[in-house]
Amino acid sequence: MKKLIEKGLVRQENKIYRLSTVGMIVTEKLVPLLGTIEVFENNLEYWAQKDLTGIPAFLRLKLEMLSQYEVIEPQLNRMFLKNMMNCCSLRGRISMYMTAYLLWFRLP
Repeated sequence: MKKLIEKGLVRQENKIYRLSTVGMIVTEKLVPLLGTIEVFENNLEYWAQKDLTGIPAFLRLKLEMLSQYEVIEPQLNRMFLKNMMNCCSLRGRISMYMTAYLLWFRLP
């Protein structure tokens, strides 16, 4: 606590410790950083295989919003495709980066 006070991040008023204005700014910036680290830390192998250069800068600044994500790899097999062909309607969500799947969802 002494170091935080010395660096001007925390101030003491009587027996109560509070963040200084600088401390508040630093912690506001620290939360997104920790979230971004968590995104990569949770599945480093997955992210290391991806080319992230195509992600626009404004979205890269929001990567911490993915901290509670789950990677779902599709298991495409004949049974799934057969059932899909017999459906009256089909709803799905695809990533804009998975353009290979767009042909599945062509409008008639």
